[in-house]
Amino acid sequence: MTVAQLKQELVKRGLPGSGRKDELLSRLVAEGAHVPAGRPNAPKKTAPKSATTRGDAAISQRARPEGPIVMVVESPAKCATIAKFAGSSCIVLACNGHVRTLPSKPNSVRPAEGFAMDFELVAGAGGVLKNLGAAVRDARALYLATDPDREGEAIAWHVHEALRDRALLPDNVPVHRISFSEITQQAVTNALAAPRRINVPLVRAQQARQAVDYLVGFTLSPVLWRKLPGCRSAGRVQSVALRLVVEREHDVLRFEPREHWHLKLRVGAANTRGAAVADKASALEAELTHLNGTKLEQFSLPNEAAASAARAALPAEWRVSRVQRSERSTQPPAPYNTASLQQDASNRLGLPVGRVMRLAQSLYEGVRLGGGEPVALITYMRTDGIQMSEHGVQSARSYIGSTFGSSAEWLPSEPRLFKTKARNAQESHEAIRPVDFSVEPRSLRGLMGDAELRLYELIWRRALASQMANALHEQLAITLWTQPPPRFNEGSLVRHLEALGIGRPSTYASILKALQERGYVTMVGRSLRPNHNGELVTALLTSPSARLEQYVNTSFTARLEARLDAISNGELDATAFLSDWW
Repeated sequence: MTVAQLKQELVKRGLPGSGRKDELLSRLVAEGAHVPAGRPNAPKKTAPKSATTRGDAAISQRARPEGPIVMVVESPAKCATIAKFAGSSCIVLACNGHVRTLPSKPNSVRPAEGFAMDFELVAGAGGVLKNLGAAVRDARALYLATDPDREGEAIAWHVHEALRDRALLPDNVPVHRISFSEITQQAVTNALAAPRRINVPLVRAQQARQAVDYLVGFTLSPVLWRKLPGCRSAGRVQSVALRLVVEREHDVLRFEPREHWHLKLRVGAANTRGAAVADKASALEAELTHLNGTKLEQFSLPNEAAASAARAALPAEWRVSRVQRSERSTQPPAPYNTASLQQDASNRLGLPVGRVMRLAQSLYEGVRLGGGEPVALITYMRTDGIQMSEHGVQSARSYIGSTFGSSAEWLPSEPRLFKTKARNAQESHEAIRPVDFSVEPRSLRGLMGDAELRLYELIWRRALASQMANALHEQLAITLWTQPPPRFNEGSLVRHLEALGIGRPSTYASILKALQERGYVTMVGRSLRPNHNGELVTALLTSPSARLEQYVNTSFTARLEARLDAISNGELDATAFLSDWW
């Protein structure tokens, strides 16, 4: 096979198509493909460095009988805790997230070559890989324990590829993929007992997203630089989010308040002589809903004159015709996923979305309580799921029963099940919950930062309440004045993006950060308001003459997310999707 044929075949299989001919041959043979005999430099098919199938990445070689195992995680902050759980025969090292990236330069993605992609090492990754290679040299196995999501799967794949490409991974060291959603002894033990292969469809979906973001950015950004000097960049989700903020601002500015009046009465019981008691404290305040047998609508009394005439027509004496009390039963909300946690923490705690995610990361990786060893307090914080695991549900119900009682007043007879209504949600991971419900927030006061404690309490209360009995309360009707639609704050923008099926929970914080850092929006109090450049960018991208509106169209972006999810599930080929989209 020629180099061109090798590259074409590798790209078809979703594998990197760059490198020397011998590297391309090795990669193809490792895939399990047949290479015609008689070609020079074709490696033997025995003991491949790695093998990839459509469903999984088979990365398994001859096992060594002795030596430590090496586990690779993303963050150095959790190395010590995981090492303690994994045992003395395990060396835990951090890769510090991505070791390779798709560079922002021309031809990093080449549609004409089957959307071949060239990756480069991130700054500092060379030293990380060297350290990993030194540890793996005498190891009996390598476990890739990056985060349990699409991005984590891609990081594991890149670590393996980078080690192999640099001849830092011995042929006789088996490689396994493991993951856990909480950092506990049981979770780590269970993960080590159930290694699996890299989920290639997840990796392909992540790379397809990278390719789309790269191509959209390289399509839109040069237009901005040429037409709007000073506007730094555009992006697939970033520009849609900006458009939402700009259009909401226009709705606010276009709003014209409409005058309307309503009448409230203060009525009191009559005394023994028939005179009304005017005591304000004991009087009942009521709102007039009908006048002369006709129901009053919101604008039935459009001005002061109409309100005065209605008031003059009211009788001097009123009688109680009916007293009706009602009780309403409300089910508790589901435990938090990433988006709902960002929304609630923003609205209720006043925390920026970016800080919410940093605090949640700390609670997941481990907090040094009172200066002691790190203790993980919550499960993995990047998830679309709103259903707790069976273990989590039973732990919550056990706590409720032992603390409040097992009567129907507190504990339902059956566990509650939740299913998300959000578009394009992936529910393969459980909701965010405490690792141990018995760790009450009040017991942590003085042992951790105030912001971390408040966020933990929010998560603890929400997860616990999700398995409690319905709340009973009296019905309360409220009459509102007309007012303009509220401007977006960070939480409400996240909620709107999630409802539209745009973006992913793990990207919302970075999107909001980019919009502000690039001078497109400004925080005024807690409201997001577009700057002049943000207005200009949206005007240009939505202009019919520019023919770029599809890139900032909410429906287009949501459909794109759905197709990326289909790639993750192995239902759609990544290259076919990119060819159709481009």
